[in-house]
Amino acid sequence: MPPNCYRPPLHLSHVHIPGRIPYTTSVALQSAILAQYFAYRKGISQSPSTTTTTSPGKGVPQLRIPLPTLLTFSTPPTYTVGRRHLESNPLSPSQIRYLTRNNIAASFHASSRGGLLTYHGPGQLTAYPLIDLRAHGLGARQYVRLLEDVVIDTCKRLGVPNVGVSCTDPGVWMVDPGPEAEDETNLRTRKVCALGVQVTRGVSSHGIGLNVFDEDIATSRERERYVFDGDDDDEGLQASGGLGTVDEMTKGYLSWGFGRIVACGLEGKATTWLSRERERARQQQEGGGETEDVRSNLRGKGWDMARVASVLAECLRAGLRSRGKVDVEAVDVVSLRPTMHSHLKSDAGEQEQEQLQKELLRQILGSQFRDPP
Repeated sequence: MPPNCYRPPLHLSHVHIPGRIPYTTSVALQSAILAQYFAYRKGISQSPSTTTTTSPGKGVPQLRIPLPTLLTFSTPPTYTVGRRHLESNPLSPSQIRYLTRNNIAASFHASSRGGLLTYHGPGQLTAYPLIDLRAHGLGARQYVRLLEDVVIDTCKRLGVPNVGVSCTDPGVWMVDPGPEAEDETNLRTRKVCALGVQVTRGVSSHGIGLNVFDEDIATSRERERYVFDGDDDDEGLQASGGLGTVDEMTKGYLSWGFGRIVACGLEGKATTWLSRERERARQQQEGGGETEDVRSNLRGKGWDMARVASVLAECLRAGLRSRGKVDVEAVDVVSLRPTMHSHLKSDAGEQEQEQLQKELLRQILGSQFRDPP
C-alpha cells in the first residue's frame, strides 16, 4: 500500500433496493461502483512514490478508500445469458421470442458474467458483491467457494439446513440423502441458488441469484401476460423436462420463469426456492396436505426480502473476515430515502427511470467510501 494511503477499519457497505428495478439499472449501478474502484486504483498508481508519511493528519493528501459493497435487489422477469453460452451456443431469435413472449412478459439480456442461461424475477434475491479480491487475498476460485458457503450459511439461518454444493455443477443445491441414492449426483437434483461472477482487474461483480419464494402473479392482467406452457400456442421450446420446477399450487413468477428453461444448462435437474423447501421439510415432519395456509407460505407469507438480504450481508461479512486478509468488522446498511422507495415501486417512464437511476446512484456512491480519520 502506498505510504499516503491510510486504511481505516473496514466495513461492508450493504445497499438493499426495495421493490423491483430493471436489470439494466442494476448493471448501470454496478458499473458505476466498479468505476470508483478503478479510479481509486489509478489514484494509487499516480501517487508520489517519495512520500514517507504513514499516518493521517500530517498534511499528506489521503485517498478515499472504496468499501466492499453488496448490492441486493429484485428485478421484473428477466432472462440473462453469460459469456460461455454466447460463445458455445447462442440463442436463436425464435428462442428469445419464446422466452420473452415477444417482449410482453420478460426481457432478455446478454451478460458479462460467467455461466449459462438463467432467470431473474420477483421472489428471487439478486446480490452483487463488489469486492477488491486482491486486497482480501482471494483468488477467483477461492471467491466462488466463499460465495457458495455464504449462501449455505444464509439458507441455514433462514431455516433451510439441507443445502450443499455439487462436485460437478455450480451453485447451491438441496441435499436429499437416502438409501436409493447411489452417488453424490443423485443427492442434488434441485438448485436453490445460481452463481455467476465476473472478476475484472481483481474486482468482483455480478454474483448470486437466491430463490426465496414463488411470488404470486396477483392480478388478472398480469396472468394474461405470464401464460404457462400448455396453456397457449407458444412454439413449445421449453425444456424443463417435467422436473417439478413449476409449482402447480402457486404458479408464481419463479415457476413461470424457470419452467421455460433448463436453468444454467443442467439437464435432468430442477430449480426450487426456500419457501418451498422449508414447507416441504415441515410437511415431512408434521404431515398435512395442500391448504390455503400452505399456499400462502409458498407464495412468500413470512418471508421478508429485506431480512433475507440482511442475513446474506452478515454471512458475507463473516466469510470475508474469516477467509480474507482484511478484517471486515461490521456491515454498514445504506438507507435509501423513503421517496426513492415509492418511486422504485411505480411504473416509471424511460425518462423518469433515468432520473431515478441517477438519484439512486448518487445515494449509493455517497456511502461507498470511507475517509481516513
